[in-house]
Amino acid sequence: MARVVMHRDQIRTFMSSQAVFDMLEGHANRIRARAAGSAPVGRTGAYRRSFFTHAGVDRRGYAVAYVGSTDPAAAHIEWGTQNSLTGSTPAHHTMAAAFWASALP
Repeated sequence: MARVVMHRDQIRTFMSSQAVFDMLEGHANRIRARAAGSAPVGRTGAYRRSFFTHAGVDRRGYAVAYVGSTDPAAAHIEWGTQNSLTGSTPAHHTMAAAFWASALP
């Protein structure tokens, strides 16, 4: 069995490297594409068009990537609703499914 010991400076260098940034950005773009491809269209298709990615650096200087939606109904579509004025709607799990599908080899 191999033993790997990394020091904080090595981790910081690795996590702020261009290679990690590129890998995270590519992964976020794949998740966004899968989410947009499997999103319910609804009446307007706004949810399907609302996905975005953002890659950058966090406060520690580490590379990060985000996938999100600008649609105000995104949480309702992702997790569903109960007891709303228009009735209950089932959860679609668009982003969760896109994440897990992209995480598998």
